[in-house]
Amino acid sequence: MRLSPVSHRTASATFVALPVLAFAAPSWAQINNYGLLTGRNTIPGVAVEFDTRTNAATGSIPVGNTPNNAVFSPDGRLAYTANTNISANSVSVIDVLSRSIVATIPVPGGPSSLALSPNGQFLYTANQFNGTVSVINTATNAVTGPPITVGTSPIGVAASPDGNTLYVTNFNSDTVSVINATTRTVTATIPLGAGPYGVTVSPDGTKLYVVSESGTLSVILSITHIY
Repeated sequence: MRLSPVSHRTASATFVALPVLAFAAPSWAQINNYGLLTGRNTIPGVAVEFDTRTNAATGSIPVGNTPNNAVFSPDGRLAYTANTNISANSVSVIDVLSRSIVATIPVPGGPSSLALSPNGQFLYTANQFNGTVSVINTATNAVTGPPITVGTSPIGVAASPDGNTLYVTNFNSDTVSVINATTRTVTATIPLGAGPYGVTVSPDGTKLYVVSESGTLSVILSITHIY
């Protein structure tokens, strides 16, 4: 049986670039172009912040154990990390201005990857230990509704540009689940090569790109007509 990727990939990390924030009010300081690095399998978990102009670390922020992915809110004010370890089972919410944790959201099942809806209203987590996707309301920082059942060991999730569709890679099922974000139901299952994990959608929403452990990059066309 193929293992979950957290159990045997120990050197990988996730980087997300944060655009420059500028504020009209003169009392607000401008934030430089910072990045956030979350290292897989780090215990205790930390997110390392660094200046992407110099690639120099500028500090670290304690988060939950085994932070595995990070995304930023559309306005760049908040960062979210998925803390996969069973002792954490959570998402940390970081205030970028104060560089502090403002909320810790319990998410059962080992959240391993995150995707935000384009409007920033919902945060989606792929939970690799229980085969589900959870939906978090970012206004309340709480899971809303029941989890969405997908395949085995979901470790990647991406949202379509219009926010209507989610795509989830199921590492041990060798499939991608297609989810209607409005009804929160699986509408299609796409078979792929062994161990799909990384997933992203083209800016026009017509193509889905999936990287698999088998060493392949799959391009799925006409995904807007898949259901």
